[in-house]
Amino acid sequence: MKSSPSIAKIAPALIKFKSLIHNVSKETEATLKTHSYKWATLESIIAAINDHLIACDLTVLQPLRKKDSNIIETYVLHTSGEWIGGEIDINHGWMPKS
Repeated sequence: MKSSPSIAKIAPALIKFKSLIHNVSKETEATLKTHSYKWATLESIIAAINDHLIACDLTVLQPLRKKDSNIIETYVLHTSGEWIGGEIDINHGWMPKS
């Protein structure tokens, strides 16, 4: 995890945000042979959290960085300028390289 030098303002905003979020309904279902599963779509997750992010002075960015691999960076930004972020290599182990 990476962050701005201070997280004194974003930390309480994240705690407030977490207190506002409830389970997102898993309304999409699929069956593979004998196993079925449900999940929440990205659209439904964004719809469920967007107003709460705004109420807590937060936003989320997910840029894709391409070098030797495809890296998705995720950043949570606060209106104070503080941020917390991380990254994942989406080609590492479970995505085919193009």
